[in-house]
Amino acid sequence: MSKWRCGFGLIALVPLLFVLAPDMASAQGSVQDRAAPNWPCLGRSNLPWDEQITRCSEAMDSPKLTDKERAGFLVNRGVAHKGKGELDLALADYNEAARLDPGGASVFNNRGLIYQAKGDPDRALADFNEAIRLDPHDAAAFNNRGSFYQKTDFDRAITDYSEAIRLAPDHAFAFTNRCRAYATKRDFAHALADCDQSIKLDPNDWRPFELRAGIEDAQGNTFRAIDDYSQAFRLNPQDVRALYWRGRAKAKLDDKSADADIVAAKKIDPNVAHPTMTLAELQKICQRLDGDSGITACNFVLGDTLDDNSALNRRGSLYRAADKPDFALADFNHAIAHDPKDAAAYTNRCLVYWDKKDFIRALSDCNTAILIDPSDAGRFNARGLVYQANGDLDRALTDYNKAIELNPKDVADYFNRATIYKQKGDLDRALNNYNDVIALNPNDSDAYRRRGAIYQDKGDTKNATADYDTADRLGLLSLSKTGSVQ
Repeated sequence: MSKWRCGFGLIALVPLLFVLAPDMASAQGSVQDRAAPNWPCLGRSNLPWDEQITRCSEAMDSPKLTDKERAGFLVNRGVAHKGKGELDLALADYNEAARLDPGGASVFNNRGLIYQAKGDPDRALADFNEAIRLDPHDAAAFNNRGSFYQKTDFDRAITDYSEAIRLAPDHAFAFTNRCRAYATKRDFAHALADCDQSIKLDPNDWRPFELRAGIEDAQGNTFRAIDDYSQAFRLNPQDVRALYWRGRAKAKLDDKSADADIVAAKKIDPNVAHPTMTLAELQKICQRLDGDSGITACNFVLGDTLDDNSALNRRGSLYRAADKPDFALADFNHAIAHDPKDAAAYTNRCLVYWDKKDFIRALSDCNTAILIDPSDAGRFNARGLVYQANGDLDRALTDYNKAIELNPKDVADYFNRATIYKQKGDLDRALNNYNDVIALNPNDSDAYRRRGAIYQDKGDTKNATADYDTADRLGLLSLSKTGSVQ
């Protein structure tokens, strides 16, 4: 039985993922050959670790075992302990196995993995060397010593991986590991050849796909990189690195799904981001994404500090759009407490109060926003909504006029002003404002529907029917809560 080592790393300045295949642990077979075919003390990952530990312990109760046979069961039980993360218990088994069978190469190979996992490099290297001395045909020992050298001496690592491949040319893992070593040296041609061979030998292992994606990404082959990141993630849905870097690769192509990949990855593992993923980039994603993904992105920006008003305003607006007014109010309250001069926060809180029909508080907040920043059309549009909902049509009309003066390209202001004229019975002016809406946004089906109603009120059946037909063709679109009143 064999297991190979797996680890990760990054090259500075280049988004290149490095993957090591799993450690190659060696299970004994001599005692197993004397047992029943379904004997579970095998040191294999496809059998329950606890059951293997129990059966190995039971097997060692036999007084007829030779020292070599007992050492074999200890090695297999040690593999099971390591599989459960019980490194000290595994080490105790390997120490006893080494005492009973000092000529067993697999004992030292496995114990070297434990020392390496426990951060004892000198003992790890000594054990790998001893395993190779005892059995110079042990591919696992060369692979594991290569993974040891991978951290400090890439050339030695490549030499050991190459020997492992010579001894076991059908094992994909050594090709993956050598691919990583070549990639670290920027020898991308040899690296890609090794990753290709690893995938050919084992197309169900996600690691070489992720590693090859990083190499392609570093070379500017973005489409190929995205394909490989996708395959790695498909084979291993827990591989958040592949999901994250797929998002980064998509961003290079201005793919709109890039942000969703990055946020989904960070939601699974908040620490997945590469050091070059700046706060400014996260802030942009927070502002771009809608719905739950947008809220999640803003969560990453805010953390526990709640000191970024732009993110607070964005998240609060997303909560409001999701019909979570209390969450929205909390964010806008935090923003105002953090910066009492934040006109946007007052405007946003005004709209939440408008939603809740608390017109007194809404009007107070909109007035404050306009006092702080009288140059923003949105502040007047928001206050117009409050006046209109409260029945003060003249003041609402004045605010919509001011909003249009400040920003003549905002469809919502014309839309809202049209509804005022409609309420006041001025159908011609209402019609003119719906004309303006349609001129600015020819795909606004609701504007066609409402203009059709105006034509119908004026007795113009022909134009009314044409507008209703256009609205049906475009499909009725729900009005934005922040854009207009019914």
